[in-house]
Amino acid sequence: MTKNKTEFTSISELSKHIGVSRKTLYSRSKRHNIPLNGVYSDSDLSLLSNQKSVTPDTESKQKGNTPKVTLGNSSDKLNTQLITQLQDQISDLKSDKKNLQKELSSKDSHLKTVTNLLDQSQQLQLDLQHQLAQNEKNKTQLLIENKNLQDELTHEKDKNFWKRLFNV
Repeated sequence: MTKNKTEFTSISELSKHIGVSRKTLYSRSKRHNIPLNGVYSDSDLSLLSNQKSVTPDTESKQKGNTPKVTLGNSSDKLNTQLITQLQDQISDLKSDKKNLQKELSSKDSHLKTVTNLLDQSQQLQLDLQHQLAQNEKNKTQLLIENKNLQDELTHEKDKNFWKRLFNV
């Protein structure tokens, strides 16, 4: 029996091919002792995708043991295998859920920080506008005072000219 080998250039490509997340792929490869090296046999892919049930024969071949003889109904074996697969999927989904909750919490805190920074920026802009308006008022008052002083000085000069002229 020949085993077909399939090559993937990245972990992301492999995870898309078998339809699971990268996190799930890493946990399954660790559980089944499959190195993620880019080249995978059909049996490796079926174990990683969790589509093929592990029978006692294939399990013993993987471990290098002699096959175990089990007594019982084949439907009981299938039910047990299905339950095991479903439990694995549930644990994978729970771990994905925890990771997504952590990411969501992180994004919420980032959003809160950005909102606070935006509020601070708006407050600073408002303060700056008030200062500019106050400076404009002060400038206008200073210009008026300067004009008044210049007028008084001109008036005094004119007064002094006539006073000198007529000694008044």
